[in-house]
Amino acid sequence: HVFPFSPRDGTRAATLSDPVPIAVRRRRAAEMQALGDRLRRAHLEAQVGRVASVLLEGEADASPAAGYTPDYLRVLLDRPLRDDEVGAIRDVRLVGLAGEGTALAGRACG
Repeated sequence: HVFPFSPRDGTRAATLSDPVPIAVRRRRAAEMQALGDRLRRAHLEAQVGRVASVLLEGEADASPAAGYTPDYLRVLLDRPLRDDEVGAIRDVRLVGLAGEGTALAGRACG
């Protein structure tokens, strides 16, 4: 998470002279957020093609079915969950990006 600096009463930083202008703080925070977004997307892209264990969450027949890898990457499946899959951990092939590039698209193995 990225937040621009804001002084907090009672802290040394609140009393420092020559503070960074608010516009500069906001610009820097936006740059850091954009960098974080690019790095996250690159990390997700690097996962494509591998098989991951995914904890399947949600309700049976919900679409899209979703879950999380052990390192908390969100995966959207290509089909709804069956009753016996809700809460199960399944191997999922990560086939691409989903959710505007903020999650992985997956295809259940087997």
